Amino acid sequence: ITDVTYTFTATGRRGSTTGSYNPITGETGQTTASYGGELIGGLNFLIRDLEVFAIEKGDQKAILPIGDTEPMIDDKVTFDGNTFKIIDLKKLPANIGHVLQLRRWA
Repeated sequence: ITDVTYTFTATGRRGSTTGSYNPITGETGQTTASYGGELIGGLNFLIRDLEVFAIEKGDQKAILPIGDTEPMIDDKVTFDGNTFKIIDLKKLPANIGHVLQLRRWA
């Protein structure tokens, strides 16, 4: 497993964008969450994954153990020198982590 375990960093927007816009400051009420750790990445999707994920060519699967920050769709995840966007995610049984569908991001 060590050859697919990567240190990662991630960022994403949190908070509501509706009803919280301040016209004086221009703030939306959203904050940026930054988190990191280790994930199992660079995995290929299996045929059975097609029942759960809308996979496109080049998408990768990663497994992210449970951490302090909950990952969300649209978060940007960087590992092994590449940045990806979380397209979809599913919780693993017993809430031990998440399976992420990642798409390469500029």
